[in-house]
Amino acid sequence: MIKVNDDKKAIEVSIPLTSISGKARVKIRHAFSDYGISTATRKIPFSLKHYVEWQIGYDVPIKDKEKFELTTLKDEKYHFLGANNKVKTLYELSEIIYYAKRLGLISLENLENTLKYLEKQKQFIEDNFMITRERFRSHQFGGMDFELSRISYPLLIHSFNDNQLSEIVIREQQYGSKTHAVFLLFYFGVKNRYPLIK
Repeated sequence: MIKVNDDKKAIEVSIPLTSISGKARVKIRHAFSDYGISTATRKIPFSLKHYVEWQIGYDVPIKDKEKFELTTLKDEKYHFLGANNKVKTLYELSEIIYYAKRLGLISLENLENTLKYLEKQKQFIEDNFMITRERFRSHQFGGMDFELSRISYPLLIHSFNDNQLSEIVIREQQYGSKTHAVFLLFYFGVKNRYPLIK
């Protein structure tokens, strides 16, 4: 999945886009305020409304043989003890950061400053934003009686000035944090005239 080209100082990541239920999905959003809807890539042509959402991992337990095979950093020197007391290794996002540092694309100082910034943070999303639920009320639909409620999920979107977004959503049963990398197809494909899928 991850290939490193030392000569070009490049990190290539292969993201399969063929499954609407996989870790990487092509979605379509008609307006900024819309919720992205998964779309079939083989049936609907790409447009400026499409983007790629990648649920990116950052570590993998070494005993998870299937995922462990996908990491490029299998050597024991990359192993560490995770917060859940499982021995893990770097995976996806952590691999990319590791290689970016090795290739000189990011500096140790930049990483240290990022860590200091994160350690100073006192505000946490789960402490400030809650899932809200309306009280149930009687509702009739299709000749049947139901109890109806509505649930609202907090969604935070940060726009970068280069057509990239960071999106955070709080959902129920989110036992572990999930990181989603969102890439606009326009930014990577149409704008730069590169092929979208190899």
